[in-house]
Amino acid sequence: VGDIIMNTRMVQMLFIPVYCAILYSYRGQGYSGFFKGVSWIIPILAVMVYDSNITEAIIIFLPVFAVILSFAVYKGYFRVSKRKVLSGIWGTMVLMPAICAAIIWKWGAAYQSARLKMILNPEKYAQEGSYQFFQIRKLLEGSRFVGRSAGFSEAINTVPDSGSLVLAHITAYAGVLAAAAIIGIILLLMAKLIAITMRQKNQLGMIMGLGCGLVLLSHIFWYVLVNMGVMIPGYVYCPFLVCGGSGMIVT
Repeated sequence: VGDIIMNTRMVQMLFIPVYCAILYSYRGQGYSGFFKGVSWIIPILAVMVYDSNITEAIIIFLPVFAVILSFAVYKGYFRVSKRKVLSGIWGTMVLMPAICAAIIWKWGAAYQSARLKMILNPEKYAQEGSYQFFQIRKLLEGSRFVGRSAGFSEAINTVPDSGSLVLAHITAYAGVLAAAAIIGIILLLMAKLIAITMRQKNQLGMIMGLGCGLVLLSHIFWYVLVNMGVMIPGYVYCPFLVCGGSGMIVT
């Protein structure tokens, strides 16, 4: 019998619905309940950072947490001043990227600070870590509405055919229309799922369903940015498009 291996980054997506359930358990409390809900974010992010998943923690999980908290406050889960608390949540979110970048720059691991430098100045590191970033752009050069891109033959062998870059290959090989149709169908499904969730009478089911929908939508958003050569390549996931048993089970 072969070993069963789970992708821990995929399993971490399940933190979101669990967090939603915990947040719901504090419903009806005042500021103490709100701050207890906020405090649960720290151990979740700590687990992700310990698992070297700091990029996803910052660009996907933090915004999702902020939206879920805002939803709970807006729906009156806590007896607090909605205007003040919502201003505090999103004021913190505006400052958070700069704070996280400073922490990574000064105290992060070598590969984390190097990745941050590549994001801020990809041209300078074109022959190093951001080499693949420019190869994706080259693969997509001259993309057509339908059919192969002009740079397909030259760049196809330099861009890995991994699950993280499926959409880039589809765009270069079959055209923008095919890629847009695939992502459009997935987004329509996500929108439908969230719409069904928001019509639920069960408040626990509503916030857990919203959390699931948001984390999947966030992954789709960053997947598209990486595959379109906007963001530095890394491990990204798109439900129903990227292969893998862990991703299928978690989704």
